[in-house]
Amino acid sequence: MTTSLSCILPRLGLLYQQKRAFWTGMYSVHLGIILAMGCVSLGCGGGLHRTDLLVPQDEVANSIRLDPLFVSASFSGDVDSPVFWYGKGQDPQVLVTAKRGNDVLFVDAQSGQLAYRLGATGREDGQLQRPNGIAITGDIAWIVERDNRRIQLFLLPAMESLGSFGQDVLRKPYGISVIDSAGADGVYRVYVTDDYGPTEMAVGRDGKVKIFDVKLDGTTEIQSIAAFGHDDAVPPLGKVESIMADPLHGRLLVADEEAKLVRVYSLAGEYLNVSLGGGLIQGDAEGIALYEGSNEEGYWILTDQGHRRNRFLLFARTDLSYIGEFEINGVSNTDGIAVTANAVGSHKEGVLFVVNDDAGLSAISWADLSNRLSLGVRPPKAGE
Repeated sequence: MTTSLSCILPRLGLLYQQKRAFWTGMYSVHLGIILAMGCVSLGCGGGLHRTDLLVPQDEVANSIRLDPLFVSASFSGDVDSPVFWYGKGQDPQVLVTAKRGNDVLFVDAQSGQLAYRLGATGREDGQLQRPNGIAITGDIAWIVERDNRRIQLFLLPAMESLGSFGQDVLRKPYGISVIDSAGADGVYRVYVTDDYGPTEMAVGRDGKVKIFDVKLDGTTEIQSIAAFGHDDAVPPLGKVESIMADPLHGRLLVADEEAKLVRVYSLAGEYLNVSLGGGLIQGDAEGIALYEGSNEEGYWILTDQGHRRNRFLLFARTDLSYIGEFEINGVSNTDGIAVTANAVGSHKEGVLFVVNDDAGLSAISWADLSNRLSLGVRPPKAGE
């Protein structure tokens, strides 16, 4: 079925086609992490071999507190989602969306100082209405606008609009994850959470995760190739915001705030009968980040958002086993998070950035976390 975008990317000459696909998964009762046996073949990226995934009984032994590298001053505008950006000729920065400010903050990644902010309120190209999720590929920022029901692309650092897409499909979008499509230059697969409610369902826009294929060479099409997480999905998806893909291992993680866990899907949207954080997350299942280490290893960081107890859970990238948890002194009510394995100043193993109480940004050294939890995975070597 083909339908037209309500806004064509004017600089890229992109078109739109919509196809709908439906999947259901098999439900397993879980405690902590759903127990799964055997091998599940993924739609992309190889196989996931699993034996029992168990949360260690002694949580205290795997629980630490860390001092931050910085806790920024409060920013206005209700900040939401951060992303790390190290542009050519630029100092490393963290871009943070401001939901009520309808703009994007450019924050120095080493000091937490606000450099500048760009954006304007409205529905035209270059304007924003409640920006939430943000992703970066090269020097292009992909920004989810909840109230404009679209994904808008901006050229960094000037935030020059390249156009938008998704208005005909999205109802209440929040989170985004963008990955390179294997073997195709300039082609991206885009995953967007769509947290619609009863009002939006009435117009038939079902599927709480939408998948787009986008090619940015000025000659090809945007395709809405699939949607999953429909009303009758098993298990159902509740309140969804954060999402993150791992193409090397063929996995897509989707946070479900109602269920207080993170569900694991294939890149094609098939539920893999695995969830993370169940029985551990006591607040909201919020931000998700992936520390990409050497030898295709690394760590998933999940946010357990709370005002009194604000925690971050750590899982192995390869077998999804639980590693431990940590808190950051002076940080609470964390929404979005972002991590880089690239050197940031003197922090050669990278930095984790976290939103602090919807108003500021904080950060910890990855080397500090690694030493305290005796993590074995190191940043990738040059050329990896």
